[in-house]
Amino acid sequence: MVAELRAQAWKDLGIIYRYLARFSDSMEAFDRADAILQPFGRLKHQSAILQLARAGTLDEAGRHDAAMPLVHAARSAFRQAGDTRRLFLCGILEGAILQRSGRHRDAVVLYESLLEEARGLNDPDLEATLYLNTGLALVELGEFAAAGERLGQAAALFERLGRPLKVARTQLARGRMLVRQGNVEEGLAQLHSARGQFLRCNLVEEAGLCGLDIVEAHLSRGAAIEAEAFARQTVREFTAAHLNARAITALQYLSEAVAARKASAATVENVREFIQSLRRKPDAEFKVPA
Repeated sequence: MVAELRAQAWKDLGIIYRYLARFSDSMEAFDRADAILQPFGRLKHQSAILQLARAGTLDEAGRHDAAMPLVHAARSAFRQAGDTRRLFLCGILEGAILQRSGRHRDAVVLYESLLEEARGLNDPDLEATLYLNTGLALVELGEFAAAGERLGQAAALFERLGRPLKVARTQLARGRMLVRQGNVEEGLAQLHSARGQFLRCNLVEEAGLCGLDIVEAHLSRGAAIEAEAFARQTVREFTAAHLNARAITALQYLSEAVAARKASAATVENVREFIQSLRRKPDAEFKVPA
């Protein structure tokens, strides 16, 4: 029992480090937990929980090929233990790995196979997460009607569960989809709503990334003045929150490019990808595109 509690504490610390994008520290914490569990062969279920957490960190760090075998091994252990909910969590993580690897169709097939069983578990949070992830993958496939249906189901469930952040993330996905479809005004309304919720929760980085979608939407309709204003606002918010100086540099570049009427959707995407990459490589330098 003492070993199990100690290992759980190290595992939980590893998850916290993952949220902070301190991936090396996260893996070291999992190693400590693993060393504690190793002498106790009967704690196989706890070991599987630990490996699932480790797979989550590897996925966030961009090491998808290393994460997938751990998910499969954990799934086998949970199946033997009859841990149905964690079996589904394995499926959700596997789908996320497929999405981040660009295999969106495979992710949709996996999520849809899990949905019917999830309803049988009477776990609306799990069901809503599957709807959201399926919708995100369908957006990437350009299947907007099906994506809209799934995202609508996710939003309704998250609203009912009182999960405002999950609702905001669903609105972000819907906003992106609507802009891609050419319905820019409605898309902007969704994006502004999501961004407001992120700011209320002091999630400045998520609000900033949402702001980039707003900048891109304004650029798509030729509203350069609005795009420039939002780019500058995002720079101010990142600066006030003392976020990564390299992210601020990238945002300043975007703001100046918009002001000079030289920015495009590709410019915004380049800055977005760089800011997201800072979670894995916080010391990376922003390179101005040639």
